[in-house]
Amino acid sequence: MYNHVVYSLAKSGSNGLTLDIANENPQCTMLHSYFSKRWHINDDWNRLTVNYHKKDDYQPPTNNMLNLDYNENIKLTKIRDQQTAIKLDSLKQFSKNNNFVLFCSVSYIDLHILHFFQNDPRTKIYLIERNIGDVFISLYINTYIQWNITRPVDSVQRPKKVFEKNSITIEKFFFDDFTTRYKKYIKFRDRINFAKVIQYEDYKFKNSDYLHEWNNRKLDYIQNKKEVVEFLMQLVKAINVIDF
Repeated sequence: MYNHVVYSLAKSGSNGLTLDIANENPQCTMLHSYFSKRWHINDDWNRLTVNYHKKDDYQPPTNNMLNLDYNENIKLTKIRDQQTAIKLDSLKQFSKNNNFVLFCSVSYIDLHILHFFQNDPRTKIYLIERNIGDVFISLYINTYIQWNITRPVDSVQRPKKVFEKNSITIEKFFFDDFTTRYKKYIKFRDRINFAKVIQYEDYKFKNSDYLHEWNNRKLDYIQNKKEVVEFLMQLVKAINVIDF
């Protein structure tokens, strides 16, 4: 039996794909976005489980968060790294006698996690990729305009994304943030031997728990369309000629 790991950029369908894989492999323990702080682990390595904690789910940055000084950021980074190390050690112990399904986005992966997945012959890694424009706009809206919880939600409770055309201007700082995120994503993507590569636009999700409905095409929401399109074209072009 195999472990199954999904890697992706955020807002690329990784939650939905992971849920489909888990449903197809009921012998595996579903660990969701395991390394995210919103999923808490128990203390039993032989029966590892995760529980969703809404208070630790991602929230739009507040002014206090944006104004953290250098020392506060260092402290938070150390705490996060310690939590990641504990989770990785627990997963290593659990996997000796058990199998799992999880996804690890670019936000959480590091070299220690990659080394474990890549060197475990019982682990299959899947890549799901999505049109970069949809990823860019979805990530901005979900992070700074209308945040949604990142756990399965049925269709009745699911919030709808409803905005006027040309009503959203993507701010300069996000272009820089996304560049850093995308470079890291490509750096790790090109180091991984994937069991399967899936294109979001071609994949038929078997569940709709993570599907968000939109009232327009995503690009129609954006006021500075030309700036966004030119930025993304230049980013992809530049990354393709960089040898990591």
